[in-house]
Amino acid sequence: MKNEEKVERVYYSFSEIEDYKMQIRHLKIEKERSYNSGMTMGLDYIFCDSFNTFCSFYENNLIMYYVIQNDLFKEHNHKILIDTLEKHQFEYSIVKIIPGTNELAYNTNKVDEEGNPIYEIFTIDRKDIICFGSTKLSQISNLNNWHPGSFYNSNHDYQVYNEHYKENMLNYDSVIINIKDEIPDRFNYFFAKPTADSKLFTGRLFSKEAWYDSVEVLFNSKRKISDDTKILIAPMKQTFVECRFWVIKGKVITWSLYLRGNLTICDPIVDEDIIEFAQKMVNIYQIADAFVIDIVRTPEGLKIVECNCICSAGFYAADMQKLIFELDQTFN
Repeated sequence: MKNEEKVERVYYSFSEIEDYKMQIRHLKIEKERSYNSGMTMGLDYIFCDSFNTFCSFYENNLIMYYVIQNDLFKEHNHKILIDTLEKHQFEYSIVKIIPGTNELAYNTNKVDEEGNPIYEIFTIDRKDIICFGSTKLSQISNLNNWHPGSFYNSNHDYQVYNEHYKENMLNYDSVIINIKDEIPDRFNYFFAKPTADSKLFTGRLFSKEAWYDSVEVLFNSKRKISDDTKILIAPMKQTFVECRFWVIKGKVITWSLYLRGNLTICDPIVDEDIIEFAQKMVNIYQIADAFVIDIVRTPEGLKIVECNCICSAGFYAADMQKLIFELDQTFN
């Protein structure tokens, strides 16, 4: 059997590509000037050689396309993402989901007579797309065969990864109920969240009365919900700091502290033992090729809060440039 030669991809900077574009433009001008005097010897060869080199440069630098939902992230997080993409000249589109459909629309940067933005149906031939947005956008991504899309899959469920991380989970002592079930008697004040990473509601503390009121509001909303939607119920826990880690292909890439006690604090400085623990947990199990994992320090030690979809998680103080570059070079 013949051994296949491994071809290593080489990445070039945007400035190098722009230099080659400029060289080709100058050669075109020189060729046109020389035709009048008949002095074309060698120029065709030089032009073709430069053009082929540029094509090689460009082929090696094809970058992912990014589709970003317009109303998912907080304004600050949205700006961080867009600024990073624009700074490094990544192609992207900002879209909104047309309610009740699997179609997307993009902002044309025009306004109607009343000053409202004008949207048109978003279509794209490319499949090498990473999207940042809701679970619904993930579904649309799958329908369009975008790759890698959002990385969202059936493993984004507490019931799945809890079986792998076991006692390393903060809420390993939790119970799973259907959303319409009665809350067990031993829970008067408790933490509740959906087991799936569906963003049905944000996990938080509830009293029984507040919980039943919230369930009624959810069923009266337009959210996708059923009587057997699975909910995690757990006793209150004491926590000190919570940190988020972004993981790509089994490697922790960047991180951010986001909660100290009950105070929201975005800080890229995270204790070394928490970083090491996060990587240790990632070595045990990975829910996807790219995802986020939240770690908390408690009186009982370090624990996993949850794992979430990398494309719908808040960025806090993560190194966005490092994250975007790693996503592009890994999945391009």
